[in-house]
Amino acid sequence: MLGSVLFLAAAISAPSLTTAANKKLFGSYPDWAVLQGKSSAAQVEIVVEPDGKARSCTIVWFVGDERLAQERCTKASRQKFIPAKGLDGQPTLGTLRTFLAQWIVDDNDTQSREVSAARPTPDLTLKVDTSTLSLTEPLIVKLVFLIDSDGFVKACTEDQNQNQGQQTDGRMVEAACEQAAKVAAPILLDRAGAPTAYVINSTVRLEPAAAS
Repeated sequence: MLGSVLFLAAAISAPSLTTAANKKLFGSYPDWAVLQGKSSAAQVEIVVEPDGKARSCTIVWFVGDERLAQERCTKASRQKFIPAKGLDGQPTLGTLRTFLAQWIVDDNDTQSREVSAARPTPDLTLKVDTSTLSLTEPLIVKLVFLIDSDGFVKACTEDQNQNQGQQTDGRMVEAACEQAAKVAAPILLDRAGAPTAYVINSTVRLEPAAAS
């Protein structure tokens, strides 16, 4: 399978929130959570249809108040998204992995401190050969994968949406793509219930392999 992976396939992109949806999602705080002083942070996965409508939002992990985390995930699933794009540049099924955090600023509140300190965790941690790469410490690389209906990576590129214009060394991106392509991905179903291809973003932590 590895030989058929298309690296640096710039045409693919994962789903993303529209500017308006981003403001709706992060521009307000639930009244009940303010009154009760509740805070939460959650890493979530949102499946987005080709028409930009969310199919589902799943919490991968959370800290803080569970009710607030679930409300945030539900609210995210009601927003309008820019759909994923496949190799042909056309909208396709996709999954957005993202981090939703909202907290009351209160240094004396344990939950507030825990949530404000929470950070997204890598989706994959991979070891790379340092004989050809000058990697001396862990490096975070943000990627986009095209996954086929069997759960294999068919294309891979750097995630420009998540990197906010900052480019990673191309050799590191290719190394991350090559290693990630060896890991089976979840299988998604289309609306008819059949396995289908999709695009997903992923945060990969590269670590130097131990010397043999």
